[in-house]
Amino acid sequence: CLSEAILPLGSSIVAKSTDGPVDRYEMQVGHGVMKQAVRALVERLYASRRVRRFTPPVVFKPSSALEPRSIEAMADKIRHRWELGTAPIADVVQTIEERQVTVIVKTAPNMSPRVIAGAYGGWPVVFWSGPTSDTTVEQQHFRLRILSAALRTMALMRGLSANDAEDQAGRVARAVLLPANRIGFHFGGRISVTAENVLALSSRYK
Repeated sequence: CLSEAILPLGSSIVAKSTDGPVDRYEMQVGHGVMKQAVRALVERLYASRRVRRFTPPVVFKPSSALEPRSIEAMADKIRHRWELGTAPIADVVQTIEERQVTVIVKTAPNMSPRVIAGAYGGWPVVFWSGPTSDTTVEQQHFRLRILSAALRTMALMRGLSANDAEDQAGRVARAVLLPANRIGFHFGGRISVTAENVLALSSRYK
């Protein structure tokens, strides 16, 4: 069993839900569950002799330093480094977990979604508590929030400011989930896309 003496799991909650206030009890529960899950991941990697430090797939820069096409470029780089191509992502949770991001989903149908994300010993983790409906709109919301939280954590791990991290995470997550070349193929470009168009196309990317 891997002990903290071998590989310390220092913790840092670096992002939290913006859907509503996360109270102290929710934060404490999330903190404990997340640390335990990351410990289990590290133990598995250690046992298989594959322990290595997590490296975010892109370098995040201050928003003021980004060129207009930088978000698309970052999304393309993530898809390339994660070997996603331009195909639909069948399961966002499975996809990012295969790339060493721990995701915990606690289904709670009668409460508003809560997302707590953080880094433990350099390993990103996302904790979702709330409904996970099969309706298209709520399903897309779930996928976007999970990926955004993971990317926001990675940006903060790289030292980006909280405002820049939040801004870029959502924009990059959308671009990853709906690649520009797919939107261009179907609709001629992002600028001409309506909300209905995006919803119709995004239902294929799930």
